[in-house]
Amino acid sequence: LSQIELCILAYYLQEFCDDRTMADGIREGKDVHTANTENWYGIDEGDDGFNDKRKIAKNGIFSVNYDASPMRVSLTLNISVKEAEEIISAVYENTEIKQLKELFYQVVETLRDIKPLQYRSSLYYNGFFYDCLGVRYFYPEISSRDVKLQKKARRRSFNALLQGGCFSLFATLLLKLLPEMKKRGAWLSAAVHDEAVILVPDAYAEELLAICQRDFTYMLGDVPIRASFKLVNNWSEK
Repeated sequence: LSQIELCILAYYLQEFCDDRTMADGIREGKDVHTANTENWYGIDEGDDGFNDKRKIAKNGIFSVNYDASPMRVSLTLNISVKEAEEIISAVYENTEIKQLKELFYQVVETLRDIKPLQYRSSLYYNGFFYDCLGVRYFYPEISSRDVKLQKKARRRSFNALLQGGCFSLFATLLLKLLPEMKKRGAWLSAAVHDEAVILVPDAYAEELLAICQRDFTYMLGDVPIRASFKLVNNWSEK
């Protein structure tokens, strides 16, 4: 799957925060990081310094998605904490992701009129949310009085909103392919996060490739989910 977490993020930003910038870039067929770089920094692909700005935009959006601290970003990129803070600030200034997170945490923390879920010795009426395909997740520490536990639950739950959605979409698309694989003596060898390995007899390789390229698509609202496939003879060619 191509930049799946950012496609899901773009969908949520559009639907709940009226922030269509990332979604528009995806609909135009642009690389998400390229579109963000152009929109955030007013620089076009091919201009001097574009690649450096793209790297900043890419690291920035992932850092904010997963709530990385400026210190973590500085250590990862080998830059100063001040530079890391500027990278993170650029994302918040150019997207409505802060608003999205506030809405999300409000939903997760709200008490629901549902049958409570027992976790250890307590009953919970909150801590629930659903990903983009309706799979439910539960983070009981979201309302913990322990600030550290609450902060960890917040970070993990928003992470799961995107990563869990990735799994749900990927599993759905792979299941749709299974009958076509079976007809051609192919089988799913491995699936990790957003990548899959399908083993197929040479005689059916091109045919199954065409089917994968045709059928492995999904529209999340009006945001297209895209994938790319490649025929290889061994793993090292991937």
